[in-house]
Amino acid sequence: MIQAYFNQIRKKIIEEINNSNKDIIIAVAWFTQHDLFDAIINALERGVNISLILIKDIINCGDYGLDFSLYLQKGGKLCFVNKRNILMHNKFCIFDGSILITGSYNWTYSAESRNAENIIITDEENVCEDYTKYFSDLWNQLTEVNEYSHMNISEIDISVCKSTMLLSLMLLIFPMNLEKILA
Repeated sequence: MIQAYFNQIRKKIIEEINNSNKDIIIAVAWFTQHDLFDAIINALERGVNISLILIKDIINCGDYGLDFSLYLQKGGKLCFVNKRNILMHNKFCIFDGSILITGSYNWTYSAESRNAENIIITDEENVCEDYTKYFSDLWNQLTEVNEYSHMNISEIDISVCKSTMLLSLMLLIFPMNLEKILA
């Protein structure tokens, strides 16, 4: 089975989260969507093992971001990518090792409400295995987080932001503080 979706993507992801019994692995660049987060927390409470890889930046870790400390308290596993040379821009998740969702969709409000996005859902065994191996290889290069707190503006790694369009966003949001950081 392979199926493409261009709307109601959040709903499809939540369905797969709710149907999961064993484990979920997730690698998404940005995760700010509360409905998806709540579904993940509920899955953890049902005993589903969840491993999550995100970019460590102001979008995921800022004051207005999700409370990943709750995720950790519920037993979720978390790694952040904070590489200067490469931007982890993945957007995929695998449910119980047998269903893959991948596409352009970040787990954000913009992805759901403003952007033209897409996903493909497949249960093709060899594709799920390839993505699982890729996730494991990426995970093994990172350090698992045991504690989480929101980032302060002064903790932002400007070199990472320069490799993305986040610097422009930060200039709009934090014009006064950014000048001090760049000094």
